Amino acid sequence: MASGSKAAGKIDQDALLVEATGCFDKGCAAIRAGDMDAAIVLLMRCLEVRVEAYGDEAIETASAYYKYGCALFYKAQDENTVFGKQAQAAADKKDGANATEADDDDGDDCDDDDDDDDDD
Repeated sequence: MASGSKAAGKIDQDALLVEATGCFDKGCAAIRAGDMDAAIVLLMRCLEVRVEAYGDEAIETASAYYKYGCALFYKAQDENTVFGKQAQAAADKKDGANATEADDDDGDDCDDDDDDDDDD
């Protein structure tokens, strides 16, 4: 009986590793498509399975660690600016207001001619 449960465990592990490979492939496709949330979930699942099967530092986990890290990095890049979201939103609002004012300004108020006939 022990060999039967050992064989069943091997089949379950093989099925999980097939699932991990599928998650890895789908996660890579999600990165290419720009869907970092989906990529993170898929690659995290892949990594969990591979770490369970091989251990934390096994070479079989390297590609999953790398792609998972890439997905996290790309998401962080997409969501953050140097000064943070609030500062970026304030700057965008200010830029929008300045663009509107610039569009309204046709230069009529400026007296920039150099001739001295302003007394007329």
